[in-house]
Amino acid sequence: MNFHHQLQQVMLHIDKVLFANECNQLTETHNSKVAEYPLSLAALCNIACLSRFHFHRVFKAQIGITLNQYVLKQRLSRAAYQLAYRDHLSILDIALDNYFDSAESFSRAFKRQFACTPSQCRHDPAKCVSSHTLNNFTNGKEEPFMVNTTQTEEVLIDQTLPSDVSIVDFPDTQVALLIHQGDPQHLPSTLRRFIAWRKDNKCGPKVSATFNLLFDDPESCQPQDYRFGLAAELPAGFNLAQVTNSDLTLSTIPAGRCAVLRHQGDDNTLGQKVDWLYQHWLSQSGEQLRDFPIYLHRISFYPETPQSELITDIYLPLEG
Repeated sequence: MNFHHQLQQVMLHIDKVLFANECNQLTETHNSKVAEYPLSLAALCNIACLSRFHFHRVFKAQIGITLNQYVLKQRLSRAAYQLAYRDHLSILDIALDNYFDSAESFSRAFKRQFACTPSQCRHDPAKCVSSHTLNNFTNGKEEPFMVNTTQTEEVLIDQTLPSDVSIVDFPDTQVALLIHQGDPQHLPSTLRRFIAWRKDNKCGPKVSATFNLLFDDPESCQPQDYRFGLAAELPAGFNLAQVTNSDLTLSTIPAGRCAVLRHQGDDNTLGQKVDWLYQHWLSQSGEQLRDFPIYLHRISFYPETPQSELITDIYLPLEG
């Protein structure tokens, strides 16, 4: 029997349920209580259509690690992202929100996983965070959970149809742009600067659309030449001096026709959708490419949204 689909559903369920309680609801008074652990073995067995007598053995045989190891990795990965990019949260708050009963137990588990402490990760996120949701565009290495990743990619591509692509007229959009140039491994530091600027200037994702400009393919250029754009749409009436007086620049995503493909999930599979647009859709469509890089519109964000439910729109600029 092929357990691939059932176990993928199990992992999606873990991702969704484990982090349903959002960290931004925690107080910062160090009186927060550890979140109640939400996972039920019975529910996981039911999703997998497996008896509890066999579930753990099948999970380990197919995934390569035990259920507890997988859940711990998910908790620590989310915590690492929060440490790197949610500086308004204390280390204790992050520990409790990820189901650790103390900062000490969190620190021990974190150091075993990443070979650095939570404080070191907060100071230098490149030690433990490979851009996470950007990881497919930066050559970040994630330990695979599924043994047969080729099968996963083939299923994704096979399920993507030309009818999933729409043609839209994208409007001229003024943005504040921060371009990362250099080794992709250093992108987390650039992302922190971008998030800090948005927070300081009240230009966060709730009031300003978020875009990523994919100037370069990391597999086709030298690390020192790699460029990745982080852009925030500027709301009407925004004081442009807040951009010009920073290390961001005023820029524009130009108006024009674009092919749009919506992606749900993390960036490990998002990259496959980008490749599909170039390899399959473009050659069949008869369209010509415009002189502007492919770009992403980030609709939702990790860790506020589980990775399996992240929404990203891919825009491929077209002539005409």
